[in-house]
Amino acid sequence: MGHFHRLLAQPADTHLIDLGPYLHEIARSAISAMSSPDATTLDPMACKTCELSNSQALLIGLIVGELVTNSVKYAHPAGVRGRIRVTCEPTGAHSAIGVEDDGVGFPEGFDPSIDGGLGLRTARLLADQLRATLTFRSGPLGVIAHLLVPAEPSTSRTQIHLATPPGVPGSASPV
Repeated sequence: MGHFHRLLAQPADTHLIDLGPYLHEIARSAISAMSSPDATTLDPMACKTCELSNSQALLIGLIVGELVTNSVKYAHPAGVRGRIRVTCEPTGAHSAIGVEDDGVGFPEGFDPSIDGGLGLRTARLLADQLRATLTFRSGPLGVIAHLLVPAEPSTSRTQIHLATPPGVPGSASPV
């Protein structure tokens, strides 16, 4: 679990993080902390380069960690071997992150937009903080969580140009 927390605490001077390897390692750490070595398999990631700011990556990492933890805990209550897949793909002005399992799906009547324990409520709050949408699809072949994160506004400096009155080099006109 300590390794999991260290992953989430990336150095602040790292401006952009490629989410693919980052989220794969978070998912692998969550699985190894929550299950026996052969109980859950993490599928290899098939991600395109998906770079986001350190602040966005941290929140996304927390969300993915919670979703993977829930998959490990609830997808296979009978204890059969399970699979989890984490995906990340840039889609124009957004990044699409997915967490899928091959379990039993949500219980009848369970609404992930309002129900759930502390972990799922935390994931929803973090998604709100990112101005992202977190949706779920559940069926007999598992749960698919889909997080759509808008790109963060550019961090480049805004340039301000002050007009200099004609004939006065370098001075501003009085107001």
